[in-house]
Amino acid sequence: MSTWSLRQRLTLLVFALITALWVASAAYLYVEARRESQELFDMSIAETADLLLHFSEHEFAEMGSAAYADHPLVRGDGHYLSFQLWDKTGTLKYRSGSAPSEPLAPLDQQGFSWRSTPEGDLRIYNLLHESGEFRILMAEPKQHRLEVISNFLTHLFWFSLFMLPTAFFAVRYVVFRAFAPVRHAVLQVDRIDSGCLQQVDAGGVPSEIQPLLQALNAALGRIAEGMDRERRFTADAAHELRTPLSGLRTNVQLLQRFQDQPLERADIIDDLLSGVDRCSHLITQLLELSRLDAQAETNGPAAAKPGTFLPLLRADFSELLNSKSINFHVEVDGELPSDFALQVQADALWILLRNLVHNAVLYTQPGGEVRVAFNALPGRRVRLSVADDGPGILPEHRDRVFERFYRAAPHASTGSGLGLSICAEIARRYHTHIRVSEGLHGRGVCFSVEFIQLQA
Repeated sequence: MSTWSLRQRLTLLVFALITALWVASAAYLYVEARRESQELFDMSIAETADLLLHFSEHEFAEMGSAAYADHPLVRGDGHYLSFQLWDKTGTLKYRSGSAPSEPLAPLDQQGFSWRSTPEGDLRIYNLLHESGEFRILMAEPKQHRLEVISNFLTHLFWFSLFMLPTAFFAVRYVVFRAFAPVRHAVLQVDRIDSGCLQQVDAGGVPSEIQPLLQALNAALGRIAEGMDRERRFTADAAHELRTPLSGLRTNVQLLQRFQDQPLERADIIDDLLSGVDRCSHLITQLLELSRLDAQAETNGPAAAKPGTFLPLLRADFSELLNSKSINFHVEVDGELPSDFALQVQADALWILLRNLVHNAVLYTQPGGEVRVAFNALPGRRVRLSVADDGPGILPEHRDRVFERFYRAAPHASTGSGLGLSICAEIARRYHTHIRVSEGLHGRGVCFSVEFIQLQA
């Protein structure tokens, strides 16, 4: 699996952006500098020509002869400018050492112009004296201007050669410092194990990463809560199993003692069978909890038809119903189709139904009544309710009956204390909850839960 570094990629992207901006700025600066330099060069030529024109006029008045036309007024010692002074008759009066004897440009062409020569292009400036007696032609080689611009670009290149690596390391350092909170969070995550589920401190972490850390902290909270719940469950299960197992051991010891007393042995065997049944029921409930956990992980199809479970309920509890002469009946709302389905896994619905019915049948007095009902509600919802006319549950115990291994007085010695907890867990996984209310005929208790009805 290929991996990449966000820090390195960010460093390269920022540096590439800086480089691109620098190149664009340098190009713009070059164009603007070249345009501005051309204006400055022209302004320099114009000012020099004006100065030399007045200076040459003074010299001509003193010398008064054209014999000095070949005498350089400004010596050709490498100066890049050259000039010629002409009178109104077209006679060359003075010239610089680097200027030729022929006109640098047509005498009647005023202002700036370009002229090509074998030595290269020249920038010419033709200025007429205010008296009209003299004019000066000033020339500057284009090569001089190119050399100035080239020197500027050379200095810019060497400056950039120093600044770009500096900028790269500066960007790398800034990005490194910006990722310091992320590295701190990584160290915290690295220390997480089953014995240490400490929350990750998201302080100072970029806002783009905070949702990830918040989701991680939420997951750690759920894991810690689940582990605490399992630890409590394991401890409670061990405690609940210890009592019936101790009773089984005591009964076995009593059997050994009363080998010659059939009546006492029969009572002891009844107690022994009762203890075995209790252990078996407790283990069955524990296995149902384990099966629910497995279903939550596999996420099987959530579609169950309650009609298929109703005959099974009667068969499962027929012996207990007959022994207590309980009137057990099922009511289905006429608005519901005969094969209506609920958005819940079939195993989960069966476990919930069986536990609620078992709880009702267990606590209903002989000759009592237990009713299972399915009622249609608005919004394609169905309410499942199991009601009885037994002793009921006191209001102060109704909030705690769904805790694991909790038994509401005065019947605390009956059952495993897991049935209603399993039902509440099933309801929670389908984003609903179980309501506890008064049962049948103003007595007993009614447990109701709502599920979504699937479309046929």
